[in-house]
Amino acid sequence: MTGALYRKAGVDIEVGEAAVGLLRAGTGLDTNAFAQGVAADDADPSVRTLATTDGVGTKTLLAASLGRLDDLGADLVNHCVNDLLAAGGRPRMFLDYIGMHRTDPETVAMLVHGMRRACVESGCELVGGETAEMPDVYRPGTFELVGTLIGTVHADDALPRRDRMKSGNLLVGLTSSGPHTNGYTLIRSVMEDRDLNLSVESGGASWADTLLAPHRSYAAHAAALRAEGLAPAGIAHITGGGFQGNVGRLLPDGVGAVVDTAAWHPPAVFRQLVEWSGMLRDEAYRVFNMGIGLVLVLPPDQARSAVDLLGDACIMGRLEPGSGVRLE
Repeated sequence: MTGALYRKAGVDIEVGEAAVGLLRAGTGLDTNAFAQGVAADDADPSVRTLATTDGVGTKTLLAASLGRLDDLGADLVNHCVNDLLAAGGRPRMFLDYIGMHRTDPETVAMLVHGMRRACVESGCELVGGETAEMPDVYRPGTFELVGTLIGTVHADDALPRRDRMKSGNLLVGLTSSGPHTNGYTLIRSVMEDRDLNLSVESGGASWADTLLAPHRSYAAHAAALRAEGLAPAGIAHITGGGFQGNVGRLLPDGVGAVVDTAAWHPPAVFRQLVEWSGMLRDEAYRVFNMGIGLVLVLPPDQARSAVDLLGDACIMGRLEPGSGVRLE
């Protein structure tokens, strides 16, 4: 059984996965998909409208405690953008939900400004949202930040393409900007009595700056790959569930994945969090992105071309006969 420390901090990944399993059984939804879609036009099924919803989670509590809300809106948009990219889609429009104990106009304005900035950077429009004041639901000083991104995908570009995934395909990892928007319940527990103004590494950024770095958007990377004719058979956004959960949901029957943990050097923020928490390796790679925010599945020649093109990427694993995700 994995996830013991995260469970102790308050989040049980295995219970979450069990809930997803019940949803799959009860609704027939493809709960392995990063985004779901329907035909945009009944007369032309070649173009599908995609939708994905997510939230910033308890990173809001850390940001609020430090009075630094500027980038939370970008966290939200970029998280959703990456989920849409994993379905092969292009972002079109975004809507937000902000739930609060009491409406604070300055906080709302700051959050929305961050969303608008991130939408412009990712090529979509912020078209609306909802702000809810519910003092019986939210504690004083807290808020919830959730968003829905709508996009489109041509049928030929939809992902994953499990029919193209074969043993010998390579995994290409794109670097993250930090923990992004996952693992913060555990992070806050680990950092509770520590000085966030101290540097993570000597002479480097502070813990506050590192932990609040906005979730990276990979929209520009996806556009660069398209421009060069590099077509991943699958894309995994490394969020809750880590490598095991998110790479694993791409795989067809009879194909497993190997993640070579020696292929990159996890940034100091992850190494220190793992050391201070006493977390075992398997749990660390299931809770945190460990420095890799997006994983592409490509044939060997395209994988090497993608690494050369993108620069901030590395070959960090492969597909093999079997099932699931194995760390080595």
